[in-house]
This record gives sequence, C-alpha cells and structure tokens, in this order.
Amino acid sequence: MLFKNIGRAFLLLTTISGVALTSCQEDLGDDGKQTTYTIAGEDANGAKERPPVTTSATGTISGTYNETTNTLNYTINWTGLSGPVTNMHFHGPADRNTAAGVAVGIPLPTNPAASGSVTGTATLTDQQEMELLNELWYYNIHTALNPGGEIRGQVVAR
Repeated sequence: MLFKNIGRAFLLLTTISGVALTSCQEDLGDDGKQTTYTIAGEDANGAKERPPVTTSATGTISGTYNETTNTLNYTINWTGLSGPVTNMHFHGPADRNTAAGVAVGIPLPTNPAASGSVTGTATLTDQQEMELLNELWYYNIHTALNPGGEIRGQVVAR
C-alpha cells in the first residue's frame, strides 16, 4: 500500500513539474513567435512615386528579415529606367501615399545601368525594425532624369 501511494504521489509530482516547466519555457520566449519574415514587397513603378513619375520602368524586391539578428537581406531587380541608376535607398517611415527621408542607403551595383539587380544586407535598429514590419518602408531607385526617384515600391514583410 505504501508503494502504491508513493507511486501515485510521484506521478502527480511529475505531471505538475512538466506543466510548470512548459510554462517557464513560454515565459523565456519559446512562445512560437515568428522571427524570420519573407520580404515580398510591392512591384515598384513611377505611379507610386510621390509625386508620381511617368515611366515604363518597373522593379521588384525579395529577401528576408530576421528580427533576432535585426538583419535585412534583400535583392532588388529593375528594368527599363530612363538611364543608369544614380542612387537607391530604403525610405521611411511612410505609408504608400507619403514621401519620407532615407532610412538606409542601398549600395549601387558595380556597373549601374537602366536594368539590373543588387543584393545586399543591412542591420536595422529596433525603431527601423518596427517601421519595416508595419509596412512603413519603401524602396526607391533614382536616375539623372528623375533625381527624386523614378520608381518606388512599398516593402512588405510577412
């Protein structure tokens, strides 16, 4: 009888300990929170510039953002610009209808052209991360004919 009671007590104690351990792990951050986001972005074009620009050029962005390391990895492609790229930036904070200052510069490719691509990495601050994850950043590609930006697209992280 004594062994039976000890066995039941042990089983009960083991069950309670397992529940407590699981609860503590959740408090320590093992809560299933997403840490890596896919950067899909919106296609860039002149109509999304502020003010809008008449151009047939387009652009796309893809990549990832890791909120544990605050690292943004991106690839931007563009085609049909009025001339070679003269500057590229991430801007924010701004919604789709607002212009904003430069948040992070994008290094130009070795041979800037009217069509091309660039791949890069940027480490963001906590404020920049919040803006990025709330879709308050856009990417902007500038040319000599359109120094304020020829094409623009909002950055979307999912």
